[in-house]
Amino acid sequence: MPKKELRHSSTVLPRTSTRSLLVSHDLQKKKLTDEIVLIPQPSNDINDPLNWPKWKKVVAFTTICFFSFLAGWVLGGISIGIPSIMQEFNVDLNAAVNGLISWAVFTLGIGNFFWTPTALYFGKRPIYLFVSFVAFATCIWCAEAHAFHSFVGARVVSSFMYAASEGLAAAISSDIFFLHERGWWTGVYLISLMGGVSLGGVFSGFIITNLGWRWHFWVCTLFRPGFADLDWRDLHWRRCIGDSLFLS
Repeated sequence: MPKKELRHSSTVLPRTSTRSLLVSHDLQKKKLTDEIVLIPQPSNDINDPLNWPKWKKVVAFTTICFFSFLAGWVLGGISIGIPSIMQEFNVDLNAAVNGLISWAVFTLGIGNFFWTPTALYFGKRPIYLFVSFVAFATCIWCAEAHAFHSFVGARVVSSFMYAASEGLAAAISSDIFFLHERGWWTGVYLISLMGGVSLGGVFSGFIITNLGWRWHFWVCTLFRPGFADLDWRDLHWRRCIGDSLFLS
């Protein structure tokens, strides 16, 4: 069976052609230097995220990395306080671990399948604003929980919100950075995500030991408000190249 082909102007390109081939075909290529061709090619629209000034790109993606750091910190740091939680709510170790850790991790994984298509449909900024607000509320809910089932419910909802930190960061990196820049910023994101789990546990150890496990959530709450309210607009840019349409 012959392979399907994608027609672009008067030239026929195989379906397996890369974006770089489509970019370079019949277009005047914009270059950063003589050695670096910008892929994908930015449009002439100032609202194109690829045309944003460098500082705005850095601030926008830093907020995403900070959200990822807090996700790892909030979800993983509480493990230090499990003995205290067991004593306060009179539950055994299996119930505490399953309720506070296992269900949270499970919900975190399931949430990725929900937030990614939702953000592609509604836009990434509205989704980040929404999950940030709900995550802020769930931190307060966890800190004020006086029943174990309520505490577990807050953790599950919180994990579902924080799932957005894993599924959308790579997509946003593709929105605002060129191909030759994405490796560096993806590394920054992964360090932030893993740092929240590793360093967050260290921070929580001191907090829980000296102030109690509820203060783990109160401290995390202090870092939550306002970070996603920066003017980086809606990252839902449709990029047209010839007869082809890409959503960067």
